[in-house]
Amino acid sequence: MPTVQPAGPGHPYGQHVLELRLAEVAHAARGKRNHTLYRAGLRLFSLAAGGVLDRDQVEAGLLAAAEHAGLLADEPTQTRATISSAEKVGSRHPAGVPARDRPPRNRAVGRPERRRERGEERERDG
Repeated sequence: MPTVQPAGPGHPYGQHVLELRLAEVAHAARGKRNHTLYRAGLRLFSLAAGGVLDRDQVEAGLLAAAEHAGLLADEPTQTRATISSAEKVGSRHPAGVPARDRPPRNRAVGRPERRRERGEERERDG
């Protein structure tokens, strides 16, 4: 997937992803919190490595979200180890902002039921 490297950290795309991922961690169910933290860390640290987010902002956000979820209180050593591990792996895979020339994922282009809803009839070979 082609990506665009922003001029510096703080791109709106990165901020949006940061907010979404931190909310996932903060509200993760018991038993899934550490896994959710790791997956969010991978994505966010890869965006930091690509220059889309600030690394310190990512770490602080993950710690705050883990605290909100109760993970820091329940497993402080494991929580910090998970964040560290996510940073090591995520930073090896820099990610940028997705290029705009790609259609959105949720778009129903080409799906027959959507075309009919829009009033487009599907042509059939006779």
